[in-house]
Amino acid sequence: MLGKFLPSFGGEITDDSKTWTYSYLSNMVVAKECQRQGVGLKLLRQVEEAARVRGATALLLHVEKSNTPAVNLYEVSGFTEVPEARSNPLDRWVRRHVLLKNHGVLMEKQI
Repeated sequence: MLGKFLPSFGGEITDDSKTWTYSYLSNMVVAKECQRQGVGLKLLRQVEEAARVRGATALLLHVEKSNTPAVNLYEVSGFTEVPEARSNPLDRWVRRHVLLKNHGVLMEKQI
């Protein structure tokens, strides 16, 4: 197996009178021997397509700050860090239960 992903589908976020349906990419891993060969980018494209098919307009994920190759991949793919000032139920849950435990950042991409 080259890699795999585990998306979570469904939900809405309302922020400053804007509502969109999101998908949350829970986990994505690329086998060490397959890294830096475009596999991660291909997996992300599959995740985005699967999310779009299900009606999502935004894709969110979390990544450890120290995982520079992954952060770079997400940034090149169009993801941006979600500002800490933004406050909606999903952002708060991820920050409380995931990011505080692994020193991560929450990132999103409109799809």
